[in-house]
Amino acid sequence: AGCVPVVIADDIVLPPGPDWESFAIFVPEAEVSRIPEILSEHEAGAEQRGLLARETWNRFFSPQNSARTLCQSYLEIRAGLAGRRSEVEGKIRRDEWLLPENIRGRAGCLKARLKRLAGRG
Repeated sequence: AGCVPVVIADDIVLPPGPDWESFAIFVPEAEVSRIPEILSEHEAGAEQRGLLARETWNRFFSPQNSARTLCQSYLEIRAGLAGRRSEVEGKIRRDEWLLPENIRGRAGCLKARLKRLAGRG
């Protein structure tokens, strides 16, 4: 919507890829009562942050690109756990994995795999 995201959290793991600091405003949980003041401090750059937020949504999270983002995150998590990106990429070339026609067939199993990798499944 072109709005500036306001993230109220002390510990948060945001999806990789976007430059969150360039468009989002982060508020520590203990400072929730200061939100109006904090937003006033960022008012001058609000329009630019909103545009960057919209561009980021289009690039990473829109319906056309969200499956691609999910697959990229999955590959990075798996490669990180394995300690070697080449091990993952050796099985299937990254660009082939991320083709839209290939993503549709794999998107259903990614959630279960991510849960298993995280130790919750």
